[in-house]
Amino acid sequence: MPLEPGTLLGPYQLTTPLGAGGMGEVYRARDTRLGRDVALKVLPSHLVDTERSRVRFEREAKTISQLNHPNICTLFDVGEASLDGSSFRYLVMELIEGETLSQRLARGPMPLEQVLKTGTELADALDRAHRKGIIHRDLKPGNVMLTRAGAKLLDFGLAKEADSLPEAPAGDVTSGVVTDAHPLTEEGSIVGTLQYMAPERLEGSAADARSDIFALGALLYEMVTGEKAFGGRSRTSIIAALAQCSPPAIETKVTGIPPAFDHVVRRCLARDPEERWQSAHDVAAQLQFIHLTGSQSGIAARYLNVPWRWRAPLRRGAIAIAAIATVAALFLFVPRDAAPQQKLLLSVVAPAGERIDLSGPSSGSLVLSPDGSKLVFSSGDPARGETILWLRELDSLEAKRLAATERGWDPFFSPDGKFLAFFQDGKLRKLELMSGTVTDICDAPRGRGGSWSPSGTILFSPTSTTGIHAVPAGGGAPKPVTTLDAKLGETTHRGAWFLPNGDNFLYLAASHQEDGGKRADAIWVSSVSAPQSRLRLFEARSHAAYASGYILYTQGAVLYARPFDAAKLILGGSSVRVADGLSWEPMFFRAPFSVSENGLLAYQRGTGKQAQLEVIDLGGQVIEKLGRPATIFGAVVSPHGDRAILTVPTTTGSSAELVLADLRRGTRTALSAPGEVAAYPIWSPRGDRVAYCVFPGGQRHLIKLVPLEGGEARTLVEEQRYMFPLGWSPDDREIIYLSQRPDGKADLRAVAIDGSSPVETLAEMPDVEARAAYSSDGRYVAFISSESGTRQIHLLERASPSRRWQISDDNFPGGAVSRLGNGFSYVDTNGVLRLLRVEATTQGPRVVSRDPILRNVPLRAIVSLDATPDGSTILLLREPEGTTGEPITIVQGWMPREN
Repeated sequence: MPLEPGTLLGPYQLTTPLGAGGMGEVYRARDTRLGRDVALKVLPSHLVDTERSRVRFEREAKTISQLNHPNICTLFDVGEASLDGSSFRYLVMELIEGETLSQRLARGPMPLEQVLKTGTELADALDRAHRKGIIHRDLKPGNVMLTRAGAKLLDFGLAKEADSLPEAPAGDVTSGVVTDAHPLTEEGSIVGTLQYMAPERLEGSAADARSDIFALGALLYEMVTGEKAFGGRSRTSIIAALAQCSPPAIETKVTGIPPAFDHVVRRCLARDPEERWQSAHDVAAQLQFIHLTGSQSGIAARYLNVPWRWRAPLRRGAIAIAAIATVAALFLFVPRDAAPQQKLLLSVVAPAGERIDLSGPSSGSLVLSPDGSKLVFSSGDPARGETILWLRELDSLEAKRLAATERGWDPFFSPDGKFLAFFQDGKLRKLELMSGTVTDICDAPRGRGGSWSPSGTILFSPTSTTGIHAVPAGGGAPKPVTTLDAKLGETTHRGAWFLPNGDNFLYLAASHQEDGGKRADAIWVSSVSAPQSRLRLFEARSHAAYASGYILYTQGAVLYARPFDAAKLILGGSSVRVADGLSWEPMFFRAPFSVSENGLLAYQRGTGKQAQLEVIDLGGQVIEKLGRPATIFGAVVSPHGDRAILTVPTTTGSSAELVLADLRRGTRTALSAPGEVAAYPIWSPRGDRVAYCVFPGGQRHLIKLVPLEGGEARTLVEEQRYMFPLGWSPDDREIIYLSQRPDGKADLRAVAIDGSSPVETLAEMPDVEARAAYSSDGRYVAFISSESGTRQIHLLERASPSRRWQISDDNFPGGAVSRLGNGFSYVDTNGVLRLLRVEATTQGPRVVSRDPILRNVPLRAIVSLDATPDGSTILLLREPEGTTGEPITIVQGWMPREN
């Protein structure tokens, strides 16, 4: 019988049940001594007196205590307690937030990148256990937890030490003695779960490390196909499938899987243990290799298919002729049309004092003119703190700044190359290159890519969550030409690209969701004249371009070309790799590349923007560096300075999630729910709750309130608008947030935490990039306004929002304002980060000081800056010192050779 919440077992108070099975019950519990939540696995009282159950329970404790690995559940304590005359034994383990692999697989197959990552982590965990002489014996989806920090291997209740514990007798495997699909395993003659059990186990042989490797192969197969490797309607049919050890080929279930991955799985599933991988370390190494080399990691498939027992002499021979073998491998195994003979024409470096910036929203800010004579790219002065577009004539040695394009992104040329369209400050604009004249075309709050036809029609996405729209190049009201298909899970259409006839166009349809599914992510072709018709071409999750008979697109950091008949709208053969190592921006569905009509290709390589987390003082001096540089989008420090919320990419890199970091212990745990696209977190004044924006799909946005010490998460506000929280009032009564309007401007709104009053609109803000913050006493709200004609910092009195004062001067260039200690931070026109302090007087607020801070830190290098209310802890996220933008490579002859 389950124990009641509130029950004390030793110092551990049970809160909620997490799971149950034949060998125990698992509860969420509170360690009353250390004030932390843990997982308690309790041996039921009716099994305490069973010798076999006690031995297994103690064995699990002994087993886990020997294993210290980031992908294995950590054991904290063991204990025994009496309650109402009954005895209970329990294990105290790390509380893991996330979902089981079985829960994830219930939603379908996983992306290959995630499979490789999870598989590598599990293989590494098994390798650690095997090196300790421990065999798991029950590896299955229910015993794997997927967390923000990675996979966790659970439930060593059936584990045994190799060569030290006897195997249970075989018995009759059809009589119900194997475990079910739940994490907690049952007693039985043959221990383990049938669908993942190696054939030698069915025959009564002892389990060894290779038995776990067989189960790992079955997991890998299921993760990538969404189906069990050995299925059946009955135990007998499952056993028959296991006896054959030949599940349907992966390529019959899912396309685009590298041959090397199929080889790894098939060798894990070999019937003869001698033919399998002989260590989990080998499996981890193979998966890591595939992950690093991408979907083409099947070059040496002819060698990989050689039976294992014949490969040792082949390897010894290969060592003697290594140089010859390397050359021969390139000749024999690379497809003839997969190695275009590219010729490097130019390597474009940043102008003096600038840094090429093609990251984040600027990842689309690299474009060649149709005739290949010009290149436009985004670059920034680290001291200035903002980007601007640059033009490089390819027959010139220097690039020139394009005036009036500050903060501009996603440029694209007119067909004749005389105009450049780009997005800036909520507008789609065009620049006449000869005169430098800039003209507004239409509103575009958060534009995502565009294309200009010879007939003068422009296709573009006005926001990141709308369909493709058409507008005359001379200006006018945009009209939609594509509509998001909610049934397919589409949440964005972007990256429109006109085909040569000027009517048909390519575009990307995708889902922002981590598990948006392959149904949503694809390249489509449609028509301006017949927008109701569209044709799905192939699965992809990046923007695409067309030139020279090929569609170019990326998969992660790899650029591919696929033959395409633009007149007949028919795809040709398979995709061919063109370039590797591009700087991939998953949040924006693109990598920086562009192609011209005459066959030039421009792209930027790079590893993506890395950031270092640091604690600094108000003078900018580093007190402590936290961890190593990593991909982190933002960091918000708690009011007590002991924790931070980090916005990081998900495991597949397709969206963002939130992680709670303990700055003192160096640990990290998941904060946002699995599968959520989450961002823009803020702390409550007491540090006990967090609010953040959730984008669940379609046009619907939520601001979610999450307690950190137990309790249910709830939706605070929901709108059919792009929105995110900006600040939490010091009295803990309300949150201010930004809500984007259809005209590209934004409303500053306030919502009561307890829902006691309706949402209140406080002010108008110039665009979605504007920011606002409470004063330290909560009396004022600082926000960005353009009511004076230029973007300036204003204060409004919270008790009477109509009372307002401008507190910045002409030196405020229109950047963001945020709370910093007992003041507000902003950037002046000289690129200096300043701390603005204000005091209340009877006549209204008065500016006390505008002291410069962080003089020696390039502002462009700052990813985020946040401080505790008292200013005692300042958390800075910035690019590592010495970071420079990668050059832009321009080549010709990229097209695959004909056979």
